[in-house]
This record gives sequence, structure tokens and C-alpha cells, in this order.
Amino acid sequence: MRWAAWGCGRGCFVERLEPSEYMHFHILESGSAWVDSDGEKSPVALAPGDVLVIGSQQRYRIVDLPGRQGSPTLVFTDADLPERPVALENGGKGAASVLVCGSFFFEQGREHPVLELLPKIFHLRTRDPDSRASLEGTVRSLVAEATEMRPGAEDIISRLTDVLFVHVLRAGLAQQNALPGRLAAFSDRHIAPAMALIHSSPQQAWTVEQLAGKVGLSRSRFTVRFGRVVGKPPGAYVAQVRMLRAAAMLKEGRMSVTAIALASGYESESAFNKAFKRFYRKAPGQFRRDLKRHPASAIGESERNRDEG
Repeated sequence: MRWAAWGCGRGCFVERLEPSEYMHFHILESGSAWVDSDGEKSPVALAPGDVLVIGSQQRYRIVDLPGRQGSPTLVFTDADLPERPVALENGGKGAASVLVCGSFFFEQGREHPVLELLPKIFHLRTRDPDSRASLEGTVRSLVAEATEMRPGAEDIISRLTDVLFVHVLRAGLAQQNALPGRLAAFSDRHIAPAMALIHSSPQQAWTVEQLAGKVGLSRSRFTVRFGRVVGKPPGAYVAQVRMLRAAAMLKEGRMSVTAIALASGYESESAFNKAFKRFYRKAPGQFRRDLKRHPASAIGESERNRDEG
């Protein structure tokens, strides 16, 4: 995961983040901040201690006051995200607002099934009774490490960002009835076991009948329920998980394409090549070469090509 920390200094500030391959998080340590995102009807107000998680490919602004106009704007793209923590301050008069900001990067790209289940914007409030104790402790520790930067802070922050993401998933499950998206799949008593089977053995030639039988549903009921909860048919989900598994093995570079094809559940390299090219818009060999040249963006780029086709 890449991450950064910066302070939004005294007075007015406007920061804009361009669409990114990363998920970003923002923790308001003190002061006030509002986040205005494309597609959202109104800006989101942050209270001190709140965490806002923004999904990948979202363009949004962070301002000290809603509707702020005419102020100099700091623009961030993926190329601007630092490898090491930095602190930025805007000048001006008035009360200080301090944000600790970071980014989640996932090796399997934006198309990982778990990431698809998260809403585009997710607001975690440390004052909520259900999450106050554990989340507040994580946030307090992350803010302290990011602002003080004592020896070993980078390693600690890396671990804390992992913990923060677990909080995101946990809170999403707890609030699933109030959230958009399909987090309910992980707690559905019929669909969750089927998803576990698919993820544990994606190379198996799963049929809808087999999966339905494993979870005690008829084929038709299972198909309808899976599509409603997950958002895609069982066969399409199996194919997606297989492709993600194949992409991970290609990146590791230890296996031949033929071996990866068999490990991903395909009977021949030819069938695997066709399926992989249909999914990623490039052959496995080209995909592996692109990963070596651009490891942080090759998978996300391939998905974008697929979406545009």
C-alpha cells in the first residue's frame, strides 16, 4: 500500500484528487473539512476523528468550507502520491485543519470481487457506538505515527492501514442494510458459502447445479439469489475469480502459462488464452510483460480497456 500524510494549514484550502487506481482514505485530525465528489448530491462533512474512504476512479475535492470557490487548488494525481510521508501546509489565517491521508493499493487491481462490494464513498464515524472503541484506537495511533514520524513509523503505519481497511469491511457488513453495494453477499447464509467454495477452489469446474446443491437451493432459486446479491451470474463470478487467480500467478512469474492455465481450471492453454484475452484484452504473455514494466497499473489499465470495449 502507498500512503501519505499532509496537513491542510490555516485558512481556506481546496484540494482536488483526480481519478486514481488507488482507494484513498482521509482522517480529519482537527478543524473542519468537506468532501465534494462527482456523482454525489451534497458534500460530506467530516468531524474530527472521522475516516472517509474513497473508491478508485473517483474525482473529488476536499475543502475547509462547503462550496468554496476561487481559492488556489492543489491537484493530486497518482504520479504525485509520494513513496514516503510528506507534510503539506496551505498558508492563511484562521483555525487550522489537519488531515491525515493515505492510499490503499491492491495487487489484483480494481476488479477484485471484494472491492466491487464496497460503496464508492464510505464514511466511518468514530463517534458511532458500534465502531467507537476499536476504530478510534486505530485512528488515534495512525494519526500519531503519521504526524510525529518517529523511527519505525513507516512500518507501523503500513500495518495500521491494513487494520484500517479491515475496519472498513467490518463496518460495511454491520451497516449493510443502510449501504449501497453488495456487502450482504458475505453474510448471506446461502451465497456466502458458495462464494467461499469458488474462492477456495476456483480451478474446479463448478456448475450452477453443483453450487446450488452445496448450499441447499434449487438451481433456479440459487441463480436468482446469487445474481441479486452479488450482481452477476454465478458463472461470470467463477470466471472473474479464475482470471484474478491467473493474473496473480502471472505476476509471481514462477509458473509457465500452460501450468497457470491448468491451475486456473482450464483444460488447455488455448482455451485459457482465449478466456484471458477476452477478460483483459491482451494475451497472458503480454500481460506478464506489462506487469514487469508497470507493476502498479497494468491490471487496472487492462480492466479499463475491457470496460471501454
